[in-house]
Amino acid sequence: MIKKSILYASVCAAVAVAMPLSPALADAPVGFAGTLTGMYGNSFLKGAGTDSSLDSYGISGSGAYGFDIPNFAAEIDGSYGHIGTHGNDADTWSIGGSIFWASAIGRVGGTGSYSRVELLGSGSGDQLDTSTYGAFGEYYLNDMITFGVKGGWFHATAGFSGCGGEGSSCGSSATGNYFGGAATWYAIPDVALWTAVDYLTFDSGNFTTYSLGGEYLFSEMLPISGFASWSNTQISSGGGHENTFLFGFKYYFNNNGSTLKDRQRNGTLGWLASPIQILR
Repeated sequence: MIKKSILYASVCAAVAVAMPLSPALADAPVGFAGTLTGMYGNSFLKGAGTDSSLDSYGISGSGAYGFDIPNFAAEIDGSYGHIGTHGNDADTWSIGGSIFWASAIGRVGGTGSYSRVELLGSGSGDQLDTSTYGAFGEYYLNDMITFGVKGGWFHATAGFSGCGGEGSSCGSSATGNYFGGAATWYAIPDVALWTAVDYLTFDSGNFTTYSLGGEYLFSEMLPISGFASWSNTQISSGGGHENTFLFGFKYYFNNNGSTLKDRQRNGTLGWLASPIQILR
């Protein structure tokens, strides 16, 4: 039971860590556009049979390329992270891809991903694998405000080692859906403030995550930004709740010398392409 609680806590942290950053007034990238992100997070899960504090850190990268076909582009995303709770650690990683169409008033597309949480230490051999498929869209109300939505399907399989005796293993699986909505406000061209709601429902329950955050581009000539976010995840059926604080830095590979808004409007998808991503 303790290993299942640790894996459950790690999964909750992984879901909550996804970071929404939505561009505004976007077009498909001209040629290549990418981001490289490093981050640190702290989460506290209360309930679900355990009160756990988790530290997490990770790195993620996204690369999008605009085709010669007008307004069409494709993107690849990948991440690696580490989650720790009282000496029971977990490695996490994910890979995903998207294809989308962009116009002056919005973007629409489809996305898919595969992710894994793998416990180390006393939980070694326990893991959770998740596959997702979905669609997304966003609408640009004006030059300062963006609304985004996403939704799709997922399948998760958890495996636990040694639960039936020496050398044996057992596991379980779940199928469900995810939905989300977000709004981004560019207070000034180099500052983005956002809020989001993400909902994950499966066979025996659901997660609802409420998030707030912001990003600031330090210099338009040296394209490095800093970001911070807070999220609260509510777990159904008396499963408790989790608060997560996330901090990090992001490097932009596109449009040197332009604002944060310019880099995002012609860049990668951010929140739209992260249905249940482990670390964003």
